[in-house]
Amino acid sequence: IAVIGVGVWSFLPPSEDELFAKAKPLMESENAVDWKRAEESYLISLKERFPNTKYADQIKQFDDRFAMHRAEKRVLNNQRLGRQPQSESERQYGEAWRFEQIGDRLTAWQKYDALVNLFSKSESGDDHAFVNLARRQIRLIKSEQGSGEEQSIFVQKQLKRASNLAMTGDLLKARRILD
Repeated sequence: IAVIGVGVWSFLPPSEDELFAKAKPLMESENAVDWKRAEESYLISLKERFPNTKYADQIKQFDDRFAMHRAEKRVLNNQRLGRQPQSESERQYGEAWRFEQIGDRLTAWQKYDALVNLFSKSESGDDHAFVNLARRQIRLIKSEQGSGEEQSIFVQKQLKRASNLAMTGDLLKARRILD
């Protein structure tokens, strides 16, 4: 009877607490592969079997973090491969991110703000991820030391750079900067 009892017990599905306990270290990892494993191995089952789980808030925070990671990777891959964005929020995030990369943080901040204002009430998970990314980037821009360059100073530097490139005969790079 004891052997049969242990056998039956070993085939019982894990409880809500057991599933979350196994997923938690993977969710807290900084590795996206661990996040995927947590989602596939534990969280999908936990959400299906326990729709009103007591861990809903923690799972929501994790889901948001993982969605932001996937959205950010998609933007970077699309830009690297020259693919078009899959949504308007993705297009706007990519545009703001490009301004940030060239050093125009003020314009980037304005574009991130516009994205948040346009899509913060959207019910799309995709839009929600890009809104969260934009909010994160706004916080990073705000927290940077110093006030940064004024937009006019930035534009003047870019014009000078384009002029120097044009004078050396590199018209294509000069045109890209001017654009």
